[in-house]
Amino acid sequence: MTDILSTKQEIPSFGRYTLITGILLIILGLIGIILPAVLALGTAIFFGWLLLTAGVIWALHTFQYNRKNFLDWLKPFLLILFGC
Repeated sequence: MTDILSTKQEIPSFGRYTLITGILLIILGLIGIILPAVLALGTAIFFGWLLLTAGVIWALHTFQYNRKNFLDWLKPFLLILFGC
């Protein structure tokens, strides 16, 4: 279990990453305000790749552990279908 003193010592190391993340999110928000279509397209592409990757990983898992059950193949099929 950590105590308060060790937590306070870790705060400066996270401060730099928090600042960088905050600046990047502000820039991304400004791009979203100025060019909403570009940000919407980027979001759609990101979630499409996320679904596609999840479908492939789930299919590998199903192939490895439970090949015979048809319903276990339904989830990766739908994830890949909606990811494309």
